[in-house]
Amino acid sequence: MQKKDQQSVLLDVADGRVAVTVRNAAAEHSAVVERSVDAGLVTHVPIGTRNADHLRMTLDDAPVLLTPGPGRLSRRSYHVTVVHGDITYHLRPKSPDTSRLVRNGRTIAEFKRESQTEIKVWWTKDVEVSAADAAIGYALARRLRHRRPALPRVVAGIQRVARAGLAP
Repeated sequence: MQKKDQQSVLLDVADGRVAVTVRNAAAEHSAVVERSVDAGLVTHVPIGTRNADHLRMTLDDAPVLLTPGPGRLSRRSYHVTVVHGDITYHLRPKSPDTSRLVRNGRTIAEFKRESQTEIKVWWTKDVEVSAADAAIGYALARRLRHRRPALPRVVAGIQRVARAGLAP
């Protein structure tokens, strides 16, 4: 594994597909996340679906197990789990625009959506990150990030008012 700052990242984004190649001095790894062509398009989901049956992810052309959460009302439901060999990754929403990448129970990065096309990453200090880790993280953050659900905030506000005994 190499230091994070010694990596170069190439993104290829198309409708329903993202391919990420990460190179460092020791290795090059590519991760691809894609939606099947027969999947119905859900417009509020960045890749078009959260149905695992209609999603495919590979690392260096080998399939990995990809399990997106249902993406319902709670932010937490927008998590994504990937299993590659003996490594388990979780992309977990932290805020409306930020997600945390966890590898085998330890946070290795935070990805923040700056705009519709730009994602910034902050790698955890003193954690070695491989090109494979980075490729998986970038691919998940680019295509399976959560969207800001507006309804839960309204519902939570109504619930707080109701618990306080005030009229909505």
